Amino acid sequence: MKRPMPHEKRHLKVYSAGAVAPPLRDAIAIFEKASKVECDLRIGKPEDLLKEIAKFKKGNVFSSGAEYILDDAEDQGLIASTNTSE
Repeated sequence: MKRPMPHEKRHLKVYSAGAVAPPLRDAIAIFEKASKVECDLRIGKPEDLLKEIAKFKKGNVFSSGAEYILDDAEDQGLIASTNTSE
């Protein structure tokens, strides 16, 4: 994985379903201040967000309040396993 040069801005692409976005916004503000990593937050319907991830093949974080959405995304190969027992 390519590491950013010291002068390059570091950033994360974050996707969030609308219902879980408010607390995520707060967490992002704290994270950005502490880490100096900029987060690009995209909020929308989970199915639209997953289509965007599939199309552009870019993203670092996906947040959804429904486990079945995460399971679907994992089955499609769009996110890494959410199973913590692996």
